[in-house]
Amino acid sequence: MYCYGTIMNPVGKQRSPFNSDKTKLYRHVLFQKLGIDPRRSFCYSNDSQKEKSDAEIIANINKQ
Repeated sequence: MYCYGTIMNPVGKQRSPFNSDKTKLYRHVLFQKLGIDPRRSFCYSNDSQKEKSDAEIIANINKQ
């Protein structure tokens, strides 16, 4: 699984425990930086070409 970004869930919705656990396992540092907000979900793909670095994902948050 390759992480390529995040999304903000609507007010009243939170990321799933599965999404949290997967990110803690695969992208521990990214989760430490962005996981504090339970509305933020992490986006994954099976396509390795879509993978982004932590810095790229964080930079793209400001573009959303």
